[in-house]
Amino acid sequence: MSKTSGKAIASLVLGIISIFLGWIPIVGWAITITGLVLGIIALSKISKDKNLSGRGMAIAGIVLASISLVINVLLVGIGILAYFGTLSPDKFLPNKCIFPSGIACTDFKATTRQLMMQVQNSLGYDINIDGATAHGCTDLPGQGALLNGGTKTLTFACINSGSHYNGEASITFIVTKTGIKHVINGQIISKIE
Repeated sequence: MSKTSGKAIASLVLGIISIFLGWIPIVGWAITITGLVLGIIALSKISKDKNLSGRGMAIAGIVLASISLVINVLLVGIGILAYFGTLSPDKFLPNKCIFPSGIACTDFKATTRQLMMQVQNSLGYDINIDGATAHGCTDLPGQGALLNGGTKTLTFACINSGSHYNGEASITFIVTKTGIKHVINGQIISKIE
């Protein structure tokens, strides 16, 4: 009559536990490694002793502990990359400058001290730029006329930190022909150079 290996049973139980708790530093890792080691020892003893059974349990324990170990290594690797800023979400932000139709942002750049954006008037009529704002920057006073089809570069004084500028901007303008004031809002995301 064969006897089931206690190490095989322990390996299976620890393998199952490691799938759920293996991510916990020290305790979970110890459970994972213990389950893996016990499974290997049990498999070795079962192959030598014909009176021992539990080969399937030992293999299952090894497989579960190995899966948990691979997941732990991946999580630790991702944690290290995130800690050192390699996986910072800022690095994956696209550069863009978006305003509603009529005023187009044709070019833009952010530095540690400035935010520059070139805007083009495609409203179909001439305007006067009454002012402009950008998040975290000094507001700009009137910038003068911007003829239909013309471009103008707006340069804001800012103190930008980090790797990207990400903020809202607005342009206040007056339609030359009617004297009516309008405000348009946009979004700028730019790598800081």
